[in-house]
Amino acid sequence: MKTLFYGASSLDGFIATPDHQLDWLLQFGDVAGSSYAAFIRDVGAIAMGSHTYEWMLRHGVASGQPWPYEQPVWVFTSRTLPGAPGA
Repeated sequence: MKTLFYGASSLDGFIATPDHQLDWLLQFGDVAGSSYAAFIRDVGAIAMGSHTYEWMLRHGVASGQPWPYEQPVWVFTSRTLPGAPGA
């Protein structure tokens, strides 16, 4: 068994901007044309912070897109968050 870390952050060490946006990350294009699909198939579980989870709910699930992961996802938070339909 091995553990791999795949992450992104800006130069200040955070994934999201101070106003909780990920727009800077989306400038790199659609993941459909990248090796991400092959990578994520081999991932057994995902861990994310509460702000990333909430961003995914607002920008994906709320706009009608399905929850993007088939793997178990652990969300690290100290507060109660809404569930993702179909997750």
